Amino acid sequence: MTNENQENQKRIVRKELNLDFGNFFYPNTKRRIFDVRYFYGSQDSSETNKEIRATLFPNPKLGILTTFDERVFYILSELWEEQGKQDKTYFSIREIARRLKLEWGTNTKTSIKHSLIRLRTAYIEWIESFYNKEEDEYISIENHFMILNTLEITSNKSKGIGSQMGVFSFDEKTVKNLELKYSRPVNLDVILSFDSSLSQSLYTHLDRKLYGTREYSRTTEGLLIEDLGLIGNSYKLKHIRLQKLKNAQKELIGKELAFGEIIENIQLDTRKRGDSVVKVTRSSSSQLKSYKVELPKTNAIKEQPQPQESYEIRQVLEYFDKAFCIVSIKSPKVISKTEELLRIHGIEKLKFLINFSKTEAIKTKYQPNSFNGINKYFQKGLKQFETNQKFLKNQPKVEEEKKAKLLASKNDDYKAKYQKYYYEYVLKKLELISLENPIEYNRFIEFQEQEKLKLEDKYKNKKIETKLKFLEIEIKHFNKNSVRAERAIKYFQKSTEIKIKDFWEWDKLKKVNLIAV
Repeated sequence: MTNENQENQKRIVRKELNLDFGNFFYPNTKRRIFDVRYFYGSQDSSETNKEIRATLFPNPKLGILTTFDERVFYILSELWEEQGKQDKTYFSIREIARRLKLEWGTNTKTSIKHSLIRLRTAYIEWIESFYNKEEDEYISIENHFMILNTLEITSNKSKGIGSQMGVFSFDEKTVKNLELKYSRPVNLDVILSFDSSLSQSLYTHLDRKLYGTREYSRTTEGLLIEDLGLIGNSYKLKHIRLQKLKNAQKELIGKELAFGEIIENIQLDTRKRGDSVVKVTRSSSSQLKSYKVELPKTNAIKEQPQPQESYEIRQVLEYFDKAFCIVSIKSPKVISKTEELLRIHGIEKLKFLINFSKTEAIKTKYQPNSFNGINKYFQKGLKQFETNQKFLKNQPKVEEEKKAKLLASKNDDYKAKYQKYYYEYVLKKLELISLENPIEYNRFIEFQEQEKLKLEDKYKNKKIETKLKFLEIEIKHFNKNSVRAERAIKYFQKSTEIKIKDFWEWDKLKKVNLIAV
């Protein structure tokens, strides 16, 4: 993936364009993020208006892909190119650290190893959105698309800390697209020069957006929250967004873009009302044509001359109009988008997303003029929908637990009400046992005496006066009819010959007259 024609030994790697669609690599944070991330948008080309949809699932232990993983990915791309684009590429963790210009140590080794695991295990689902250059069409990949198709890491302790070696291979579809030049250049030296991970994310985004144009403008909310997908309450505040961008501005101005020009200026509009606008300009390009990327000529769904408005599409759009109290624009693009969303989510989920978008739009005082205008709320809305579904799924269990607790409470109240009658039954049963089975009864008496001795042992280390005082209270309790009945129940539960019915067995037989059997 290195470009042999680059002057001054620039480290240029090529990035496959499907992986360039969204900000898949999140800026490094102190805590790991485990959120599922959703990406919506259209291909950045005037030749196609294809809507792209992808979902990124994190590693359950190591979290989502980060900007550090992006750097490691570029190093792996560099190694793959240098080793002749073979099916298997060999590496060492220490060599990756050297190319990343990192100081070697345990933390560096662990960070790189975790990064490799995330590249192998964090997966992306593409919904009719992965462009297959060979077939010139968009396809769906729902069975765990991962950046690394295989990864093996071995350690040799006899050779020391830096002896961890490995072998990897990229996803076959990605490799095929790279071979067919469905890619764009990335200046690796510039990527590695950033101190801030947010600056790196912004540079990657601007590198893509400034291709073919000298100027790019976006609101701070649109840039950081919608485009980069940054999460956290702090990013909802305008002054925090401006401060983050001012810090990044210092690093970004003067940086060289992949096609050879530089970022000349970044203007931050600090207007008091409404969101601020970021305006980025680059120098004029004389080398842009040499980097021209051939984009697909066809859409995923084979060209449909005019999308037809079905009953369900009309139902969704009418529901949208009613929710926002407008008569919305129903252009072919809107109808096509609605049809795609219906196919993916179904009508009920779409209605939920419309209601959710309505609530969010009120907060931001936003009034859309078409259904496509609320797409920016769908990522957050889908997360809320999943949360609601989990709650509804657990609701029957909660109700069952409540019923069980209520039943147990009622049973306890009922048992307390009739307990004394049950004890009468047990004591009468005990008298009957003394007459019919004196041997077993004598064993019970011996059991009682042993229990009484245990009481005496309990206070053997106490002073005589204290011992007698407490023993008198304990023996008084010991001789109570209810306590004697409980002892009889405990003893005869273990007996194989004689059985005393428990409370509920007795209750079934004698619910009416409560006379012991």
